[in-house]
Amino acid sequence: MSFINVRTQLNTIITGIQVAAGIATVYTYPPTKAGTTPAVAILDDVSGDEYGTTSANKANINFIVRVMVEKALAGTPTDSTQVTQLLTICDSIMTEIRKESNHTLSGQSHSVIIDEVTPTEVGTCGDQTVFFKDIKIKTSSFQTVV
Repeated sequence: MSFINVRTQLNTIITGIQVAAGIATVYTYPPTKAGTTPAVAILDDVSGDEYGTTSANKANINFIVRVMVEKALAGTPTDSTQVTQLLTICDSIMTEIRKESNHTLSGQSHSVIIDEVTPTEVGTCGDQTVFFKDIKIKTSSFQTVV
């Protein structure tokens, strides 16, 4: 299990639903601007080992799937419409991760869970104001201590 392997698998899942979910852009790195939204960024998160026993530790590699929808200036589309779009995309991504996690991502004897989903927030990505949510993904595998 490696950062690249997990990121690649998450990218495969998200690009697989990109058209159906209405996602315009998928980034596998921290974008300096959101570009065409809705956009998704796959970002590495705090990771490390958890002590298991004297013979095994659990290695954790964590990622954040950040979903962004540009917040329009006054007028249409309304904030409500944009937040609904954001939530719908998050639902689609979480559904696919749950379906695939025990198959695709655990091919190397590791587990995948949706650790946390943050509240909807307003922030900036470059010069764009966006609504965003973070889906925190935790992958774990047991590593034998030699």
